[in-house]
Amino acid sequence: MNLTTRQALAGVAFPILLWIPLFAQSGATPAAAPAFEIADVHPSPSRPHPGVRGGMKGGDRYFLRDATMIDLIAGTYDVDPADVFGGPPWLAFDRFDIVAKAPAGTSDDTAKLMVRALLADRFSLVAHPGTRSLSAFVLSAGKTPKLKP
Repeated sequence: MNLTTRQALAGVAFPILLWIPLFAQSGATPAAAPAFEIADVHPSPSRPHPGVRGGMKGGDRYFLRDATMIDLIAGTYDVDPADVFGGPPWLAFDRFDIVAKAPAGTSDDTAKLMVRALLADRFSLVAHPGTRSLSAFVLSAGKTPKLKP
């Protein structure tokens, strides 16, 4: 073998050796979050009376129409929409449609996890679940209550 042949073989073999660790499997890897096989997220067309509707249909189809980001977060994290804080103002106003294909027999709970993964992927959503102190008013009886039973 001459020098140019060796250089050509080395040029091909070196990248292949670098790819081998990419395909190695480790027993300690965490389970991947469930994800839709394919998904489309786009802004909803303007409608006179928008309202969230949709969910799992037909065993492998998922669709959601006219959902704000607040609706999506509240639905996938099982919280009240009033309990979602932070983020830009468009979270409560811009509406989105989601059309996706899920593996056959996907449950509603698994679909929620898939929507979470979709929001993290497409919108870079980072949710910080927790509690927060809020100010509130207390209605109590005074020294001389004027209310009658």
